[in-house]
Amino acid sequence: MFGLGYQYWREVTNVLQSIIHVYDKVNTAISLGRANKYRVKGIKGQVHPGNILLDAGSGFGNMSKIAAK
Repeated sequence: MFGLGYQYWREVTNVLQSIIHVYDKVNTAISLGRANKYRVKGIKGQVHPGNILLDAGSGFGNMSKIAAK
């Protein structure tokens, strides 16, 4: 079996739904305001025109927005 397994997805979904409204604020706080800087650093030189990307994380697609730039 790969991943979390079927039985855990409901729990994961419930947790994500309960935190999504504060996701960006918490992410900014725990990164000391450097979340976007770290995103840029993580993908710099790795994403090129014509690449196809899948942003399969939780949140609002912030990494995809930075990659698109």
